[in-house]
Amino acid sequence: MHLNHTFLTPALTALVFAGTAFAQSDDCTAPPAAALGANAYDNTAASTTAFDGGGGCSNAIGADQFFTFTAPADGSYNIDTCGTSYDTILSVHFGGDCLATCLASNDDSSCGLQSSVQVPLLTGDVVLVQVGGYLANAGPGTLNIAAAPPPPTNDDCSTPSVAVLGANAFDNTSATSTTPAGLCTPTVIGNDMFYTFVVPADDNYAFDTIGTTYDSEISVSLGADCSAVCIGSDDANGPGNDIVTVIGALTGQTYLIRVGGWQDGVNGPGGVLNISVPPPPPANDDCSTPDTTTLVGTGSFAFDSTSALTSGFDGGGAPCNNGQNGAPETDVFFEWVATADGTFIFDTIGSSYNTLLSVHAGSGCAATCLGSDDNGGGGIDALVSVDGIVMGSTYLLQVGNWTAGVAGGPGTITITEDIPILNPANGHYYRVVNTDLSWTDARTAAEASSYLGLPGHLVTIEDQAEMDFLINSLNWDRPWTGGFQDVNDPNYAEPAGGWVWTTGEPFAFTNWVAGEPNDNPVGENHIELLRGLPGSSTAEGGWNDTLDVNPTAHSYIVEYDGGGSPITILCDPASNHFQGDYVKLDGSSFGSGNGSDLNISAVDGPIDGFGFVLVSPDGSANLAIFNGVLCLGSPQGRYNPQIATNQGLPQLNSIGQFDASGILQNLFGNATSTGGAGFDVPTELPFSPAGQTIGSGDTLYFQVWYRDQLVTPGDTANFSNMIEVQF
Repeated sequence: MHLNHTFLTPALTALVFAGTAFAQSDDCTAPPAAALGANAYDNTAASTTAFDGGGGCSNAIGADQFFTFTAPADGSYNIDTCGTSYDTILSVHFGGDCLATCLASNDDSSCGLQSSVQVPLLTGDVVLVQVGGYLANAGPGTLNIAAAPPPPTNDDCSTPSVAVLGANAFDNTSATSTTPAGLCTPTVIGNDMFYTFVVPADDNYAFDTIGTTYDSEISVSLGADCSAVCIGSDDANGPGNDIVTVIGALTGQTYLIRVGGWQDGVNGPGGVLNISVPPPPPANDDCSTPDTTTLVGTGSFAFDSTSALTSGFDGGGAPCNNGQNGAPETDVFFEWVATADGTFIFDTIGSSYNTLLSVHAGSGCAATCLGSDDNGGGGIDALVSVDGIVMGSTYLLQVGNWTAGVAGGPGTITITEDIPILNPANGHYYRVVNTDLSWTDARTAAEASSYLGLPGHLVTIEDQAEMDFLINSLNWDRPWTGGFQDVNDPNYAEPAGGWVWTTGEPFAFTNWVAGEPNDNPVGENHIELLRGLPGSSTAEGGWNDTLDVNPTAHSYIVEYDGGGSPITILCDPASNHFQGDYVKLDGSSFGSGNGSDLNISAVDGPIDGFGFVLVSPDGSANLAIFNGVLCLGSPQGRYNPQIATNQGLPQLNSIGQFDASGILQNLFGNATSTGGAGFDVPTELPFSPAGQTIGSGDTLYFQVWYRDQLVTPGDTANFSNMIEVQF
């Protein structure tokens, strides 16, 4: 999409300004004549009319002036403001006064912010030229009028020129603008020219304007004349970026190529039509042959889909069939093995083209759709957030082009584990989900998610402290909250009555931006958060009421609460000890205030039995030892006095004894445990090499080893159940 000026329609202004003295050309009733060549004008003192030639021409020409021009001979005429120092708008109408009707209009052209049109005229034809500034731009200017060279022979789809493999230079300066019926409509290519290309051999072919000096546009159709059937078109925003790839062209087929500027007046001698055979498709071009080595763990991974074909794979359908023509075009495939349970974000941010990304559960062509996205990553980048990822499971990633018939290019897939952030003040977890959803759909998605067994919901904000946490700890831009206006609430009244949270908790705290809520437009019944905008007085975290479907809302915040902790119980139940129960770590929790802030609590142990804490980054073992099962894999570490001494960390000692209630009491008291019970895990880990520490995002596994007295003489050992802890 091109960045054009937005025309603001002023209030209707009378075309006849009686009683006021204006410049001679300020009115369409009696404009002066302009001649071939350069015509100086100055619209500094001119007014702004609403004249638009009956529609079709811009009525937003600021400080407009009027001239007539009479064609001295049959032909096309270039009328422009090139050389004028400010941003102009130009319209040409057929006729010589206020009854003239619109022929052509232009804002920006090949000469920059100045304007240019080309109109065909017969000898004696009179046109009304309306010229002025974009919005309030005004000053001395130049209106240039020149007879255009005759159009090229391939100016029409009925008389195309022949193009060959390689570079075909073209000059569309004198070409006219046409829109042949059925020829890749509704694409409008300014000052267009036509070429045919006969396929020399079965293959894929790329048609592009790379190297063109101005903002070009291209379309490709199957056929040799105006009846050709559209294959695809491209306008890639900028000089020489347009490309259309034809997949599976057959020997002898003829294609009609149409090239020109992205609008009328964008032309010049610097055009290049390139025709080439792209490289063969990559090995991972199909779901049956995915790349299984590139995507490992998390991080950013490069890919290139330039020569890829379109597979049509959609993982069983919605939502992975949401491309322009269904599933991603010119797509490539990767397999990824999950490194942890939880939520992961997959994006194509930083890729060179308009990507479409789909994520499927499983491997190869049997994988089934989990999610798909086009522009959720901002701009033309895709982002898919997937809940419920299972460690060790395989997932199929499919990335391609959103636009049909257009080649891909180099890109980047980034995989990130989305770990909710703990608010220590209330024990709740928060996560920002970047996706374009309505408030209603965001609510449904949030309430369908969970974290560590905690149910999710759109964030509710109870006080200023929670508001400050959201501002300072999370990265977001205009996310949805769980606040909405309930029309059935007894206090409902627009705009400020009946606001509630989706959870039903009291709506006691507010942080409305000044002037909000205002229910403008009508139907603004949902709350989004705002960041302070440059040059504005919008408060950080200010609330704004808005519509359910809001094009500026690209995320939502999920809150997980209920008093839980990031601890999962595994290897449960453990083996019973000789007193008929098994040792449980279920009561382990964060909040001791020491070390890593995790307290290992062991209960239901054998009275007077001794034990200590083991730790490992691997919880996949299943080794029977004595009376119990060791679930910890390798490497393992024991928090004991010897290791502590070697590391200069005497607080590492975890040795404890079960009391009369079966609770493991640490023998070293408050130095290494909360209130003497259990063991406060320090930041340092008892691994080799010495000095390793627990980092944010780490997952570790803990078990307690203890002495288990048998009924028969002799001592043996046992193990508790195991906990998985995410830090």
